[in-house]
This record gives sequence, structure tokens and C-alpha cells, in this order.
Amino acid sequence: MTNISITNAMAGSNEPIPVDARPSRYAISTNLLYAIDHKTTHQGGLVVINYEPTRWNEWMPFFSTTNDIYAFRAERYGDLLSEFDKVVKCPLESRLTKAASEFDALYACGGIEIEPAPIIEPEYWLKYSKTQSAWTVYRIEFFCINRIQKPRQLTDANVEYALISLEHQDLDQLLAVGVLNDVPVVDNTLALLSRTEIVEVLRSKAFKV
Repeated sequence: MTNISITNAMAGSNEPIPVDARPSRYAISTNLLYAIDHKTTHQGGLVVINYEPTRWNEWMPFFSTTNDIYAFRAERYGDLLSEFDKVVKCPLESRLTKAASEFDALYACGGIEIEPAPIIEPEYWLKYSKTQSAWTVYRIEFFCINRIQKPRQLTDANVEYALISLEHQDLDQLLAVGVLNDVPVVDNTLALLSRTEIVEVLRSKAFKV
């Protein structure tokens, strides 16, 4: 089954959802973006995590997920997004609080402050889960971290991570191949890093460790 990216053009048209792709679940993936800069080596970059090498084996930002079961009735993409907004009752403040709590549970960094405005507009996807044998409609959103109480803890977590250099030459090379340390970088992160204004924001917010 091929995942479906719901573009603005699809949402604004009368394009129907394939009958066999009607979602029965929803999820909101709240991604937190943060870069680090080593004080001594001056090496750093955007932190990406390989959560489950045996299952996904992709570099992606830290994320927190809110999900549930719901049989959507919409037959067209635009109607699906409208129904999503009506059905999903999970305020932004609650999502960010949950993400901050899970981030601190991973890093034991003493708490964080998240920029409440997303760095870009959210993405919507239809994805098929083989384990659930069901389609899920996803809202994928991206936020920057403004403050970390103990940023040194970012390099001590028991999780496989890598740094994506934010230098232009390094980024150009990464964007050309989409692979870092022999592991693919998830495509929406590559799309983010292709935008100069977002890279500059990440650089400006890098945490010294």
C-alpha cells in the first residue's frame, strides 16, 4: 500500500479518496526540532533519531504521537480534513505539554520550552498500517525548542542519534542522496532542510553542549 500525501490542491478539489483507503484511525505527530553545537569542537547540527532500527531504520526528529480509533465518513480529501478538525479534540497546548514531558523522559534535561507557533504549516497524510490492517489519517506538525534546562543531556540519552550538519555544502550533499551514515533521512525532514529560512532558524536556536 502506498502512502498518500494530501496536498492543498487535493484538499481544495473534489478528488475522491480511494474506497479502500478510507481511514479508521487518526494520529497527530508532534515533531520537535533542535540543533546542538559543541563548544569545543564547534561541530553540531540538527539532532535526528533512529528510534527503531529493526523496524523503521530512518533518521527523524524527536516526535510525540496522539492517536485513536475513529471511522471517518468523508469521501473526498477536503471533507476528510474538515472532519478531522471537528473530530479530533486535542488542543495544541495539550499536545505540546505531552511532547515536552516525553522529551524530558528521554533526555532527563530538566524541562524544555517549545515555541508555540509551528515552524511550517502541518502536513496531512493517509498511511496504511500492516500491523493494524487499517488506514490512518495523520497530521504531522513541526515546532522548535526555545529552551532546554540542561542541554548537555542531549548527548547522553540511550537512543541512537545523529547530527545533520546545517552548513550549506553539507546540506546540499545530504539533499542529493537522502542518506546519513548509511541510514535514510525521512523525506519530510529533507524537505524542511531544503528551505533556507528554516535552516537559518535552526542555526540561530542551536544549543551549546
